[in-house]
Amino acid sequence: MSMLDYRDQGSAATSMKPVAALVYTLEALHRASAVTAEVDRPWQTYLDTITHPNGEFGPAHVAEVKRLWESLRQDLGYRLPLPLTQPTNDGSIQLAWDAGRFYVEIDVRPSGELEWFFRDRVSNELAGTEDDAISELSPELLHKLSLVLPA
Repeated sequence: MSMLDYRDQGSAATSMKPVAALVYTLEALHRASAVTAEVDRPWQTYLDTITHPNGEFGPAHVAEVKRLWESLRQDLGYRLPLPLTQPTNDGSIQLAWDAGRFYVEIDVRPSGELEWFFRDRVSNELAGTEDDAISELSPELLHKLSLVLPA
């Protein structure tokens, strides 16, 4: 029987279709690498939905939130979990991390200034800026945020 005869019969040995397991493995690797590289895509999409004209926040305000996120990822690495993100009553956008014992929130004002709050639920330690805004990330805030990183 010639090679052509096997192809005509749809033999797996000469089929031009890739083996299903190989296709699945290659697709899974692609998905894994895409997920790793773009783990914040759903969060970024959410930020786009709260931006004018359909959302309540101006593009410059949302850009400040995105800039803050990139700064945090550079300073703390890519292990920083995505924050719970929501609007506040005073027009800020709040980013919050709840890691059981530790809780950190950062409010990004429309001006780009930040307010932050930290709580250690075991020691009852509290820290933050209260109502005093800061214009850049402080070493103390970065240290408190490092406490919410996964082990």
